[in-house]
Formats: sequence, structure tokens, C-alpha cells
Amino acid sequence: MAEPAMGSKAEGPPGLLASALRLGAGLAGSQALLLAATPLWSRQFAAADFAILGLWSAVAAVVSVLVSLRYETQLMLPACEREAAALYRLTAGVIAGVAGLLLLFSLAWSLAAPAAWQQAVGLAALGLYLPLAVLAGAASAWMGLGLNWLNRRQAYAAINRARLSMALTVVVLACLAGALSFEAGLWLAHGIGAAVGALITAAALRGSVAASLAAASGAPAPQLADDWRAVARRHRDAPLFLWPAALMDILTQQLPVLLALNWFGTTAAGQFTLAWRSLALPLFMASAAIGAVFFQRFARLADQPLVARQLLLRVWRWGGLGAVLLSLLMAWLAVPLFVFVFSPAWREAGVMAAWMSPMLALMALSSATSGSLLVLGGQRLAPFFGLALLFLRPLSFWLASRSDGDLLLALQCWALAEASVILIYNAVVWRRLMRRI
Repeated sequence: MAEPAMGSKAEGPPGLLASALRLGAGLAGSQALLLAATPLWSRQFAAADFAILGLWSAVAAVVSVLVSLRYETQLMLPACEREAAALYRLTAGVIAGVAGLLLLFSLAWSLAAPAAWQQAVGLAALGLYLPLAVLAGAASAWMGLGLNWLNRRQAYAAINRARLSMALTVVVLACLAGALSFEAGLWLAHGIGAAVGALITAAALRGSVAASLAAASGAPAPQLADDWRAVARRHRDAPLFLWPAALMDILTQQLPVLLALNWFGTTAAGQFTLAWRSLALPLFMASAAIGAVFFQRFARLADQPLVARQLLLRVWRWGGLGAVLLSLLMAWLAVPLFVFVFSPAWREAGVMAAWMSPMLALMALSSATSGSLLVLGGQRLAPFFGLALLFLRPLSFWLASRSDGDLLLALQCWALAEASVILIYNAVVWRRLMRRI
């Protein structure tokens, strides 16, 4: 029986820009909710609370990558619906198993680990909230898997509902916690929001995988169990190469919060967290919308390198223009904007935002097209870039802390190191693509 084309319609699939805009509508709405609430949070909570929020978010982000083994990144690749559904179920099982083990470890750590050990690894500020941060990360991982499946089916409305529901939950609960002077509510609201997003995603997925199997093979979904090992072997590059690279990348991406907290103090770390969230969240969410659609299109063009090159150049061209405009705008307006929106107490965050904006714009642009290396068969190179960032990001903070510098100097060193690695990464992508032409 022939398989139905994914998301096919009589008029053909939507274009890259149209699909990205549909995804971007939900992303923009969710980020608008969070950003609109941030000025209120900056007046309800102290810099120290934002520093702990940054640490909570860092733990959840690392866990979300750790528990999936990156199998979810492969969902766009199978042409066969049966294989895609098998991969989905395999990934869901991996997330559940690894998250369960990690939750038990975090419980034991938070209850029994000596205070000196917790201080040494920089997690003492979370205390007994550590297992909840782990649960939030697991919920994010499962939601990410579901959203990848929905993206494969081009179910953009369902994706937007999940993201908007998550953001609305965070905003309402955090604002309520601030009104009640419940400091822990700032980060607990983000954890509950992740759980709500996962539940909304689960509702959208109900029956979708089984329906795909029935349409593809005419066989009931339970017969798929025999295919798990074969699917795991077929996509073994994900845990062997993509997972270590992604884990190193997310670890080093979250390290600045941890290092700022331990080497530059709570106040500086809080200023950094607000600056980072104000810029990185909307940039990376927009990047995710473009990247999800780009990956889908680029994967389908693997055997048409000339068309794939045009697609890549188009994203680079428009993304690069946006990065330049954002950097110039933030250099001019960041400080007065942060003072006006968040209050004069957050002026230093505006200075940090001005310096970080070029780096963050470049990171977002590269992230949007990073799936091209996977499509071009460069999985084995990914760990090398992860190792480079694992070394360079902490080194930037260490050099600044040892040279009587402040956190701003660390951010400047980090920006130079990050830009160098990104340029090399994309040069490798371009070279591999050109070899196919």
C-alpha cells in the first residue's frame, strides 16, 4: 500500500516562509507573553531570584537534551511512516527510562549529598528544588519529541497551541507568585508551564502515531515492537555522535549562568540572566521556527544540491541582514530601553545586552540552519565542535575572573570565541554541500 505524503494537499506543501510564519506566530505569541510579563517580574523579584531562575533553566535545559539521546532529531529523515512512528516510540521510551534514573539520582543528591559537594558543582542554590528542575527538563524533552512529530505532519496549529498554553501558564503563575512574595514561584512557574505544554502536546498526539502506522502498513501499532532494535541501529548516529555534541553544547551554553553565579556574584548573575532571557528567548524561538521548517525542506532536497544551496543561501542572506540590524539597534538603544522597561536597577543588564546581541544573533542564525550538517552526513564532526565550545566558553569566563575583570569582559571574550566556532561550522557545511554539486 502506498504511503500518504506527509502534509500533502492538492495545492502542494506551503513554502518555507509561509510555514515559518505559521510556526512563528505561535512562537511570537508565547514569547510576547513572557516578555510582556518580564518588566513586572523585574519589579516583583530581586536579581538573586533571576540568578536562581537562570540556574533552574540551565538544569532543565541540560536534562531535556540528556534524556532523549537526540533520537528526536531524526524524525524528519525517514520517508517511511512506519519507520518514523517506530522512531517516535523508541524515543519516548528512552526519555521515560533515562529521566526516571536521573530523577532518582537528583533526589538522592539533594537529600544526601554534603553541602560542600553541592556548592562545588554550583547547584546548592536550588537545594530541594533540584528534582523538580529535572522533571521540568524531562517534560520539555517529551514536548520537544511531540512537537517534532507534529512538525513532520505539518500540524502547525497544534504546535502553536502547546507553546502558547505553556507560556500563559508561566506568566499567570509567576505573576501570582510575585504578588504573594513567593520567591520560588518564579522558577516553579516555569516548571509547571513545561508540564502543561507536555500535556497539551500529548492531547494533540493522541492517536496520531497509530493512525500513521495504519495508513502506512495496514497493520496495528502493537506489531511495531519488533522494529525498535532495527530502528535504533539505523539511527545510531544520533546517540553516538549528535547526542554527545548536543550535550556538550547545551552544557557549555548553560555554563555562563553557573560561572557568573559562582565567580562574579549573585547580583551580576541576575543582571546577566535578565539580559540573556530578554534577547535569547525571542531570538532562539524564532530561530527554532525557521530551523524546523528549514530542516524539513533541506532533508527533502538532499538529492537536489543546487536547490538545497539556494535554500541555505536564502536563509543566510535574510538572517544575516536581520542580525546586523539587531546588533546596531541594540548598541544604540539597549541601555535606555532596559532602564525604561525594567527600571534603573537593571541598567547593567542593558549594557550586557548591547554587547551580547551580535553573538546571540549569529548563534540564532547558525542554529536555524544547523540541521544541514546532519542531512549532509556530517554527524561524526558534531562532537568536535561541541568539544571546542566546551573548552572555549568556560575559558572566556575564567580568563576574565583571573584578570581582575568583570562579567562584561567575560561576555566579550565569549562572543569572540563563539563567533569563531560558528564561522568554522558553517564553512564545513558549505564545503560539504558544494562537493555534492
